[in-house]
Amino acid sequence: MSQPVPVDKSSSRVRRMFGEIAGRYDLLNHLLSLGVDRRWRRLATRLAPADGEGPVLDVCTGTGDLALAYWRSRGEAVSVVGADFCRPMLRVGREKVRRIGAAGCRFAVRLDGTG
Repeated sequence: MSQPVPVDKSSSRVRRMFGEIAGRYDLLNHLLSLGVDRRWRRLATRLAPADGEGPVLDVCTGTGDLALAYWRSRGEAVSVVGADFCRPMLRVGREKVRRIGAAGCRFAVRLDGTG
């Protein structure tokens, strides 16, 4: 009987994997989900709206689509911070912010679990 092949799920491996696909992640996400990804983000901003004055924090933001959906839902009335541990994904998100002028949407990188 053969032994199962171990899978490397370390944070450095996952970070590297997402970094390698960052430039095409959005296209793959839209295609592979058949557009459901866009619908669930719109639904999320309606079911858990950004009410009040506090900022919205999108953890594991990736390329920032959910963070930007929250920004779009309230415009300049809300501050949004997207956090991720993969710099290439955040670069894509920052480019989206620059392109659409979403000044109230910022991104932060977190590389480890220490803060």
